[in-house]
Amino acid sequence: ALSIPLDGDHGRVAADHVGNAVVFGLRPEGLLLRPNEHVDRADRTLDVVVQVVEALGSTMDLHCETADGTRLVARVKAEVLAEESTCKLYVDLDKAHLFEPGEYGTKLTLSTVTADR
Repeated sequence: ALSIPLDGDHGRVAADHVGNAVVFGLRPEGLLLRPNEHVDRADRTLDVVVQVVEALGSTMDLHCETADGTRLVARVKAEVLAEESTCKLYVDLDKAHLFEPGEYGTKLTLSTVTADR
């Protein structure tokens, strides 16, 4: 199982659900090949083996697997990367969401908007 520490809004939402199952959702664009100013923490880095490189023009999809068998897809800027190579992926929590479990689980990281009546 993967372990990604949550802080900020994600941490507050997770703290409200301690002891309950939640689903961590991350689109392929939320995994980066290169760290940047807000995605450079070692505890948010995943070591993966690239199984398939799918070229999509200026981007590419990397179909990857972690050592524990977790499969991930990362959509990154196109560059030369060989299948069966190893690399690191950086998790961008700004693109992550928490949901209640189930087929139509409610998004827990939605901002609450109150209307004045």
